[in-house]
Amino acid sequence: MLSPQKRAEKALKVATKEGDKIFGIKQKFTVLENGFKTEIADCYWCEGLKTKAPICHGEVGFEAELVKWAAGGGIQYDVKEVTCIACGDPTCTFVVTEK
Repeated sequence: MLSPQKRAEKALKVATKEGDKIFGIKQKFTVLENGFKTEIADCYWCEGLKTKAPICHGEVGFEAELVKWAAGGGIQYDVKEVTCIACGDPTCTFVVTEK
């Protein structure tokens, strides 16, 4: 049986791969020392918008609930959007870390 961390990792990997297929977007998933990172190069959450702060709250909520479900609720995760295309960044980047 997979550990809660490995289940969260697997769920995010699958979601990234399937999101690429379903939405036709380019995403990159990376395992970090203390969590995970997802980068979206053509984000549909903020497409065409300009703002001073990250606004892809839908993706933050999706990733938060996905890892919570995959880990069985045993591990608490924090999900933050650290870069956003709407702010002028090249990608929308989401970092998932254990609390």
